[in-house]
Amino acid sequence: MNFDKQSQSSVRVVVPEACPRCAYRLEGLPAKYTCPECGCAYEPNMLVFGSPAKTASGRYLAIGIVGLAVIGLLVLNIVIPSAGVQCALGPITAILVIQIFFLAPWAKRWAIVRSDGVLWHESLYRDRYIAWKDVAAVRSGDMAPFLIIRPVKGR
Repeated sequence: MNFDKQSQSSVRVVVPEACPRCAYRLEGLPAKYTCPECGCAYEPNMLVFGSPAKTASGRYLAIGIVGLAVIGLLVLNIVIPSAGVQCALGPITAILVIQIFFLAPWAKRWAIVRSDGVLWHESLYRDRYIAWKDVAAVRSGDMAPFLIIRPVKGR
């Protein structure tokens, strides 16, 4: 048997447990290397830093529930114009509003290192991608080497 044929037949494709971008469960799916939920291309040997949002719908549901609680507390604060009630409800409302920012999808930061480049998410903006050809290793004198990631042509 030819060595090339033997090595090709022994290659095993490994599908990641979950999509690195949206955390969609990929178990039992054919190895198409594309998430059926968000369309993210994945590779068996890629590196994932950070954690993607587990479920976007659950996160938005939690934001909605907390938002309704805040609106209810504000209405209650207006209906009962007592100073004692306002002092008691003010901090609770503030804590719930702050909680919305911790639940928000823009709070998640992650990076996926693939063979063709790096895909990352850092804020309210959509995912960003940069190819390896646009990443330059820089070394200056006695400084430790570091990476500069620069967008090319407005990417």
